[in-house]
Amino acid sequence: MCQRVAGFAVGVLLAVVVASSDATGVRAQTAASDPLSGRPLPAKTTASARLMRTARRQLFAFRMGPAKATLNRLAARPDGAAAATHHRALMALLKGLVTDDEAHFDAFFERADALGERLDDAPDGPWKRYLRAETALLRVIARVKTGSHTRAAWAARSAFGRYEDLAENPRSPARADALMGQGLLHTVVGSLPEPWRGLLSFLGFDGSVTQGRAELAQAATQSRLHQLPAGLMLALVDLALFRDAEKARQRLARWHQKRPKSLLVAHLYGLALLNTHRATEAARVLRAALERAATPAYFYLEYLDYYRAQALFRTDDFEGAARHYRRYLSRHDGAALRAKAHLRLGEALEMQGRRREALRHYRKVETARDFDSDRAARRGAAKRLDAPMTPRQRTLLLGQNAYDAGRYARADSLLTRVFEAPDATAAERGEAAYRRGRVYQAQKRWNKARRAYRFAVRRPGDPKAKWAPWGQFYLGEIHEAQGRPAKARAAYRKALDEENFDYAQSLEQSARSALARLEQ
Repeated sequence: MCQRVAGFAVGVLLAVVVASSDATGVRAQTAASDPLSGRPLPAKTTASARLMRTARRQLFAFRMGPAKATLNRLAARPDGAAAATHHRALMALLKGLVTDDEAHFDAFFERADALGERLDDAPDGPWKRYLRAETALLRVIARVKTGSHTRAAWAARSAFGRYEDLAENPRSPARADALMGQGLLHTVVGSLPEPWRGLLSFLGFDGSVTQGRAELAQAATQSRLHQLPAGLMLALVDLALFRDAEKARQRLARWHQKRPKSLLVAHLYGLALLNTHRATEAARVLRAALERAATPAYFYLEYLDYYRAQALFRTDDFEGAARHYRRYLSRHDGAALRAKAHLRLGEALEMQGRRREALRHYRKVETARDFDSDRAARRGAAKRLDAPMTPRQRTLLLGQNAYDAGRYARADSLLTRVFEAPDATAAERGEAAYRRGRVYQAQKRWNKARRAYRFAVRRPGDPKAKWAPWGQFYLGEIHEAQGRPAKARAAYRKALDEENFDYAQSLEQSARSALARLEQ
């Protein structure tokens, strides 16, 4: 989906949504003769239902040890074996997503196969078809994460068809729950770059981000199973595709208040705080989550270290940031966020005057994946290797941090100093203009923001930097905010004309989502 969100967050949520969420605060919709009416798992007793609810809460919190014990108790019950198998598969996948450890993915496929065999013997019905769709979606996530894209496409096709059959039947008891998976697939397809969308359309996949979001919103209010994950996924869609970070933050703040001990919710809330320029608050939330993650009951969520480092970096605590970047790099063996972590660690060290140590990390930045962030990190590291940071480059970095942390007056002062420096290079002046535009846009100083972006568009100083195309995109946002939809469309389309620059894929996703939003 969009690479501007957490490195694993979308994958985790896609997996979590196929686990039945606990419906705390939601009026139960059950028949008197069957206390689990409306649930897709074959537990028939109140005791088994209670164990499933407990296991789900523990999984959401990433308390994997207690969850394992709860599922062992569930599996020992005559009506709990299938439910336990389903949740054990989910647990293995979640562990794989956050660690990139092949052993966890192997365990997932083994348990998913076992669940499939159990479903073979179950009587046909909407809930059996629903679980088939959910299992197929889990396989999509696992295949994508492990690089098996062809197998992922076939699993997606299976899930897509099954969800459509369930969602199109207004009388189906699984309809509202199926909208969750269908909404996710439509959102993912709609957010992909155009070449991929064309190929998927040929194979029978279609969808848009607006359609997917509407289905997720329906699931969030109508589903008896997916209230929490639908709410979390809606926040991510608003954050990454609809670029409404404040709405996402408010939604996640409510869930963090309800689930203060959940590492998953804390991680996403911390991400939203970072995206709304609340770095100090994000550092506090992520610190509390890390303290919980370090206790035996929790499964350590390594991404918390990365985003805690990001929060500290933005508050100019370079020593603290370096400590958490190192911890992330030492604990996480996968490729996710490694390139950017090495780059930021190098910069944190160089800002402390430790150039020799920084060089070691700049050299370790590798483009292991075809992701915007990895390619941009590689280019950034190459520039840092060429020469030590100049005073103006340090000022630019501090100005960027001040903006990211919501200290707009300081950001304006630092960036203006670079922009007006008589000996500033064209690239430095182009970056300073772009970042001043971001400051003024955040303050709703529209005229000053437009002037800054237009300078960056005309004179970026670096043809591969993002200043010009992203400046063009943000001009579209300003037109949209001021009620000029025709000019906004023109600006977004012009942004799409650019190519071969940092964060090109993210811009395409954002611009196409903006155009789709304006067409509503």
